[in-house]
Amino acid sequence: MTKISAIKVDQKKSSFFLFTIKASKLFDIVQINQRVEGKEEGYQRVLSPGRVKSVSRYIMAGGAIPGAIIISFSELSYDRKTKTITLPSKENPGWVIDGQHRLAGAHEAAQAGIDIDLAVAAFEGASSEEQIELFITINKEAKNVPSSLYLDLLKKLPKRKNEKEVIEERITDIARSLNADEQSSFFQRIIFTKTARAGEISLTNFARVLRPCFNKAGGTLSPYTQTEQVKIIDNYYKALQTSFPKNWKNDNPIFLRTIGFGAVWRVFPFVFTTAISTYKAANVAAFVNIFSEISGFDFEKWNEYGSGSSAEIAAGDDLLTMLQDAFNDENGKTSGLRLD
Repeated sequence: MTKISAIKVDQKKSSFFLFTIKASKLFDIVQINQRVEGKEEGYQRVLSPGRVKSVSRYIMAGGAIPGAIIISFSELSYDRKTKTITLPSKENPGWVIDGQHRLAGAHEAAQAGIDIDLAVAAFEGASSEEQIELFITINKEAKNVPSSLYLDLLKKLPKRKNEKEVIEERITDIARSLNADEQSSFFQRIIFTKTARAGEISLTNFARVLRPCFNKAGGTLSPYTQTEQVKIIDNYYKALQTSFPKNWKNDNPIFLRTIGFGAVWRVFPFVFTTAISTYKAANVAAFVNIFSEISGFDFEKWNEYGSGSSAEIAAGDDLLTMLQDAFNDENGKTSGLRLD
């Protein structure tokens, strides 16, 4: 028999038990109800070795796992006086409802010498239907933290960040600067913690589209300081606004819609390198000179392209073809780049 100190929690129609237990011990007494491919049994996802390894490394580095592993014991007895659960002597008396990767990762860390205590919420005798309902509620119905909020919070992490996180933090800082600048085309149009509406762009989409420009390996904006990057991005959009005013007349300009934003940034590397090679500048005037060569381009036709990455690519390719027809594709560099 296995005895565990626990607290019983009664909630309306159901009850469960809260306790802590070493990861190695919990792994030994429960099993994961994985969904078997092609069979109508189980409901869990198959374990991802990558996710298990990631959890293990996180624990080995000192990370905490505060969320409870949710399980169901087929049967147990509870002594209210001693506040103790007693489990019967049988193999695998419990099933994991939620937290399989956290448990497997903690078990892997335990095998490497770091056996942490895990928080557990345990139900007694939950039917398969009840377990599935809990699993779906936790993994589908519960609202996740908005990804834009996640990006905004990255800068508050005290730990050393990897390259991707450094880029995300830089883009977030740039977005904040542009969003606060009354003279910027992005003034109060970048949304950080809620769903973007028409005429607005989420920080998530802003970061997704601009990220390639910041990669150390070949990113167009990577060689420049943050101040220069802010100015270049601002100049680029001011040039779009100056060159194509009719496309900015309504409250939901094409250049801030998902397809338009993605398309104009797909051609940015060409526009930027053309500007510095032809005009020795990355200011509004240089970009306007380039866009003047395609003044008749019909941006509103992008609305007919549909949505998704394929639509962004197609729209960007159309614009790039027009620009390449107007300019020779020659990349140039200058040490005296003009931004104003």
